[in-house]
Amino acid sequence: MQGAGAVRAVHALERCCEIETARVKDASFVLCILFVLVAVGCGGQGAILPSATPTTVSGYARPVLASSELVVGKERFVFGLVDSQTGQPIPDEAQVSIQFFKVHDDGTATKVGDATPIFRSKNLPAGVYVAHTTFTEPGQWGALMTIRRQDQPPYQVKANFEVKADSTVPMIGEPAPLSKNLTVKDVQSPDEICSAKPHDDMHDLTIAEAVRSGKPSVILFAAPGYCPSFTCGPDLEMVQTLQAKYAGRANFIHIESPNEIQNHTHLGPVDPNHHQQPGHQGVDKPQVETAREWGLKTEPWLFLVDSKGKIAARFEGGLTIDEVEPELVQVLGR
Repeated sequence: MQGAGAVRAVHALERCCEIETARVKDASFVLCILFVLVAVGCGGQGAILPSATPTTVSGYARPVLASSELVVGKERFVFGLVDSQTGQPIPDEAQVSIQFFKVHDDGTATKVGDATPIFRSKNLPAGVYVAHTTFTEPGQWGALMTIRRQDQPPYQVKANFEVKADSTVPMIGEPAPLSKNLTVKDVQSPDEICSAKPHDDMHDLTIAEAVRSGKPSVILFAAPGYCPSFTCGPDLEMVQTLQAKYAGRANFIHIESPNEIQNHTHLGPVDPNHHQQPGHQGVDKPQVETAREWGLKTEPWLFLVDSKGKIAARFEGGLTIDEVEPELVQVLGR
């Protein structure tokens, strides 16, 4: 729909929309990397968009986007569903479908595509929904989500978000930065470059050495001892599982992702399952420069680099082996 009718419909939609910016402050909310929680709200598509479900409805779930950035091109669109009243992840797996819209400067919107996200939860502290889509241009976008929960009629909610023209983080197809990170040969104790307990054995190579080796590489940026999102530990365990299976065919590197690259300090609570510790006071973070070379402002991040040194896949936040292993197998087969 175009013209004044579309604008009037969008204005009506905005008046009835009740979902606002979601920022969950409870530290027990652990959906992926919650460093940038994206506004959830009054995006428009025209007259066919229904009103948002009021947030006071019992059992209502709202989306919280779990990506620090979305960029033009193929993207991994990740979100969690939280209870509108408690702010906690919902306990059940909802059925979700998504319609993506490009929002124009005049307030109208054009539908660009559809997606059915996959629910991922294995080894994660809270499940997330993952959809793959392509954003064709930068600017304001919207997602209309249809949510179906147990014994409830379906309802729709809307999420607004920005798509950037480019990323500070290496994109698929770009060369991997040839970082000369510290390894176990450069330090007196693994404690200086690894907060995992016990230490993992992915600190033998620099990224530059791995990328130039002619083999694919799996590179994880994560601080399992200090991770604000509680997902670094599960991601490390997942990568260790892949390492045990594919160690002879790919390089595996863990870079302790330093708090200095982020605009926050985690103050608790402690996660006993993944050795979470409050704060970073007195802790050496020598890999700051490496993280900055990769443009990282959040953690965890996982990169798959092909045998030619190009980024083949990139993932932000909580991951499951069911999502990552097929991508790795493709890279190994090239």
